[in-house]
Amino acid sequence: MTRRSRIPEGCHPRGRTEDNAGAAGQAGRRQQLLSKTQGELQQRVQASRGQILQDIAKVAGEVARRKGGTLVYDRGSLVYSDRRTRSPMK
Repeated sequence: MTRRSRIPEGCHPRGRTEDNAGAAGQAGRRQQLLSKTQGELQQRVQASRGQILQDIAKVAGEVARRKGGTLVYDRGSLVYSDRRTRSPMK
């Protein structure tokens, strides 16, 4: 019968030592920070895009008004409409 040596507690390569637990916790905190930062950046990008689109719509409306335009569309969404526009059915 072969005698197996007993590995001391916490030294097993598959076991979690205090160092491993600390590293895992630190990795978790890093992941949380990364997720939080990504979310904040996405919110900023969306807010910036929204503001840019509002500015573009405002200028497009001003140009359409000066040039006598009645409707301005951008990829299927209405950007500007002259309220005096007649219905095409009349």
